[in-house]
Amino acid sequence: MVVSFNDVTEQIERENQLRRWSTVYRFSGEAIVIADANGVIKDVNESFLRIIRNNRAAWVGRRLDEISLDSRSEGLFASTIWPALEADGNWRGELWLRDAEGGIQATWAAITKVNKTENAAAHFTLILSDLSERSIKDETLRFYAGNDSLTKLPNRLLLSDRFKVALNTSIRQGTTFACMYLDLDRFKPINDRYGHAVGDIVLQVIAQKISGIRI
Repeated sequence: MVVSFNDVTEQIERENQLRRWSTVYRFSGEAIVIADANGVIKDVNESFLRIIRNNRAAWVGRRLDEISLDSRSEGLFASTIWPALEADGNWRGELWLRDAEGGIQATWAAITKVNKTENAAAHFTLILSDLSERSIKDETLRFYAGNDSLTKLPNRLLLSDRFKVALNTSIRQGTTFACMYLDLDRFKPINDRYGHAVGDIVLQVIAQKISGIRI
């Protein structure tokens, strides 16, 4: 009887790494595209399909530079991206895409050339971050920095800023401006008797009426 043993620790670790990478690849919020050494797309994840509004079959087998680009990014692969990948192995910048429905998607792209190793062939990875979603979040943060979250009216910070601008403009131009102060009478008894939830509704209704006033 001959018994032989092989150390498979490294192989098991590689398999575990592949499983971890597969999970990240499938469920990542970033769009990921894998292409071979010739730039032919081999796989895309769900986030890419969501941005491009198309199915996997429509993209696997096509080249990276066949991704539909808006006029702002047209010709970028030939003029900039491929030369950068050849020289440095990576490129980062904005890519404006046209999705399958004709919409324009602003993305931040990172393309990396991965050289051949003992366990993997040479390939390219393209990672796209949806800038449109980020822009919406940034715009929301900017809005709530200067506006009350309950009534959506400008808060003290925004009032102070606008007041200073109006004052400086008035001084510079030698003109005057008006500032109106509005007080809400007998509001505290509403909170005390009906609770803060009802008080919040009252404030929201009043805010809507104020916002509708045209001077």
